[in-house]
Amino acid sequence: MNRTLLDAARRGFPGPVLLAGLCPVVAPAQGPLAGLAMGAAAALVLVASAITIQATRRLVMPEVRFPALLVVTAAWVTVADLVMQASMFQLRLTLAFYVPLLAMNCLLLSALEEEAFRDGSREAFIRLLWLALVVFGWAGAVGAVRGLLGPHLPVFTAAPGAFLALSLLAAAGVAILAVRRRPPAELP
Repeated sequence: MNRTLLDAARRGFPGPVLLAGLCPVVAPAQGPLAGLAMGAAAALVLVASAITIQATRRLVMPEVRFPALLVVTAAWVTVADLVMQASMFQLRLTLAFYVPLLAMNCLLLSALEEEAFRDGSREAFIRLLWLALVVFGWAGAVGAVRGLLGPHLPVFTAAPGAFLALSLLAAAGVAILAVRRRPPAELP
């Protein structure tokens, strides 16, 4: 099942789409806590929006499907933003306008459109949960890399440092997969 989810994630959300969708999630992640908070907000919005959309998808006419998707996503982003303001105000100030920007995140919107509105099955919801975990993990990992390297390399403290950290993590992942797929060396 895990292999199926990975294959579906690769087919349905190719690399450039995933990277573009992670932009507003990882940009403010200057440390592990900020990364995890932003990843949790994105995951909450994705899962809560998926539940709402799957519950109401038969009531929405195809002509207004995308505006309905925007309204539902914006409502859950507002909930996440208000919860962060009430419980973690200083952290919310650090994340600035990036939390409301989640309402227009291309990764979340395309995933919700494809999985929740069009499919609406249990497997589609599981794929959305998987995507939520992936976004949460990437945001936390980028925040951790920026938190570790930022004090030593100032480029990691600026917003472009998030993309550098994301690139380093992606390159490390590709290298690890290449080593794991390589056939064992034959002994002479």
